[in-house]
Amino acid sequence: MAYSQQFVLAEEYLAKEDFDNALFEYERVFYYSQDAFVQKQALKRKAHIYKIKEDYKQSAYTLQRIPIYNMSLEEKDSLYYQILLCYYLSDEFDLAHQAMLSMDLELQEDPSKDLLLVEILNLNEAKDYIRAYDKVLKYENKVSYLNERDKYLLDSLYTHLPKQKSKKKAKHLSFVPGLGHMYSGYWFEGIIAFVINAGVLTFGIYQAWHKDYLTAWIGGAGIFAATYTGQQKRAVYLAEKYNYLKTKDFNSKIKDILLNF
Repeated sequence: MAYSQQFVLAEEYLAKEDFDNALFEYERVFYYSQDAFVQKQALKRKAHIYKIKEDYKQSAYTLQRIPIYNMSLEEKDSLYYQILLCYYLSDEFDLAHQAMLSMDLELQEDPSKDLLLVEILNLNEAKDYIRAYDKVLKYENKVSYLNERDKYLLDSLYTHLPKQKSKKKAKHLSFVPGLGHMYSGYWFEGIIAFVINAGVLTFGIYQAWHKDYLTAWIGGAGIFAATYTGQQKRAVYLAEKYNYLKTKDFNSKIKDILLNF
């Protein structure tokens, strides 16, 4: 069967929403065809199907297979926009960063405002705020809807980046139970952790003092070992949670301004 017939068959499967067979036939078209345009269309259809299935990561992978050597800058810009958007929707910000490195080599002129926007969103999520702010300044020059107040807010946000808590420091501070929790901003949990660990330790010492060594070992040392290790892990988790919430809040503010919410 010629690849043109396979393309028709793939289109029929797509129309019937038989996505698995459609994906298979489009892949056969790509494999057998020597025409770059046909290959591009087959992979675009595959990427479209993956979007329908909400498999955005696989859609981005498929789009990156499209031959770009004979594309115009405008076509390359549009392709990279779709790739970065799919990576953003799939939370694959490191993969988006890798795609941007390739993109910078391919695009010799300034990217479009749409491409700049998805670059900014991905870079913010990856906490690469220096590059993100550089893209924001270029984006401001390409759009008219951002007023002076919006630009001032963006400058202010990137000047006061969200502070991050060190997971290593949170763990080390947890040598004193509860202190790592407090460092991560969770004072009440820190107090509770200190009280629980202090109570268990005191119980163990009290039992040992009265020569009830078995109870002291099981009810004191054994429980303390579990609670002490647990509170250290909890402190690290709370530091991660603090960083996530701060970053999410910062990125949401940037997104609201750029998307004109």
